[in-house]
Amino acid sequence: MTSSDTEDTVGNIVEQNRDAMSRTDVSASEHTRFIEDGEGEMENSGAIQERSSWVDGVNERNMEEGGSRVRAVPAQGKCVRCAQRCEKMFSICLTSYHPLPPAPTWSDRCMFAVRCPPHGRVAQTLTLVMMAVLGWAALWAITKDDALPGGNLFALTVLLVLCVIGGRLIQRIKLPPLLGMLIVGILLRNVPGIMVGSWIDPVWASSIRLVALTVILIRAGLGLDPVQLRRLSWTVLLLAFLPCVVEASTLAVVIHFLLDFPWLWGFMLGFVLAAVSPAVVVPSMLWLQEVGLGVDQGIPTLVIASGSVDDVIAITGFAVCLGITFTTGNLVFTIFRGPLELLMGVAGGTLAGIFLWYFPSTDQKGVPRVRVWMVLGTGLLMTFGSRTAGYAGSGALGCLVMAFVAGFRWKMDKEAVEAMMSDLWGVAQPFLFGLIGAEVDVLKIQPQTIGDDHA
Repeated sequence: MTSSDTEDTVGNIVEQNRDAMSRTDVSASEHTRFIEDGEGEMENSGAIQERSSWVDGVNERNMEEGGSRVRAVPAQGKCVRCAQRCEKMFSICLTSYHPLPPAPTWSDRCMFAVRCPPHGRVAQTLTLVMMAVLGWAALWAITKDDALPGGNLFALTVLLVLCVIGGRLIQRIKLPPLLGMLIVGILLRNVPGIMVGSWIDPVWASSIRLVALTVILIRAGLGLDPVQLRRLSWTVLLLAFLPCVVEASTLAVVIHFLLDFPWLWGFMLGFVLAAVSPAVVVPSMLWLQEVGLGVDQGIPTLVIASGSVDDVIAITGFAVCLGITFTTGNLVFTIFRGPLELLMGVAGGTLAGIFLWYFPSTDQKGVPRVRVWMVLGTGLLMTFGSRTAGYAGSGALGCLVMAFVAGFRWKMDKEAVEAMMSDLWGVAQPFLFGLIGAEVDVLKIQPQTIGDDHA
């Protein structure tokens, strides 16, 4: 055997040994993997058993909950079916089933207005009625007998509600709402069997009227235009003085010769009739100002300012004639009382308005609301305080000047204050004109008291 053959034989033997060793390693690794897989399968089988038991518990709970839901479904279904039947039964009253047609007739509008849920003017009216009822119920719970028929608070509540209704009805025929409120007040005082107006306490009536007057004077002061007022200052004085004096003098002459009144009594009646009512004039002028009529010419500012000064002149003329007639007090002081009240009103209103420039400060929260309370409280102090002190004319003028001076510094920020004061006037106006109407007692008007020869 040659050496080459020997080397080939040895190489084959080595390769065979390597193949055997590799197969041994493979079998060993497979055995190891088999053992590991067996252990894993044992662990997996335990986990599977645990997981299957958890799933069974969940399924049992789901079955229990499902059973409860199944048992609740019939009750819920009954409620739904009952609600559907009720809705179908009352569908004729519901707006969702009967909407307003594109071109509705008068009958369609009436039927739609009374359908449910309440909406539009019907809902607004019902809301006002419910507010009145709840307010009265609260007053009854607090005051007992005073809120029952025959009591003061009951009469005021009835007066407020009926005056609001009367004012809205009279607006339907394009007339001022104050006319309807006056008529309601007169009827509540003079219709036999009702006589609700006679139940109102005179002290309460006088105080409420003065509060309403304060509200409208504050609105008037806030509505004045300083530029137009400066330009028309001389015209304001002429418009305040001349019409009042001329009208009072004319009425005095007519009353003296027609009704045979004494001259002083004629002038007293003349000044009473010549006085301009801010509660009548100011709302109309503010409306003109809102719609922009006559603003460039300063007409609203001119009328509001002159009307307020006119009141001071009328009150002064009446007081002078009254003092001369009954000779009470110092006649010289009575004569110069008018200019004194004018100066007191202007000075007091100016100081109060400057005070309101700085209180409340602008860094506080809710500044408009605080300003409303401050200006209203200051105005009430001036009107009631001046009446208590015996200088009623200065309080009204001071209230107007105070609001004007305060609004001059507030500038554009006063719009929120004006809006809130307008809302207050919506409550004060029915009280004011309703109480004025309730003061008219027809039974006390006797023809024999008017002149000696005209009984």
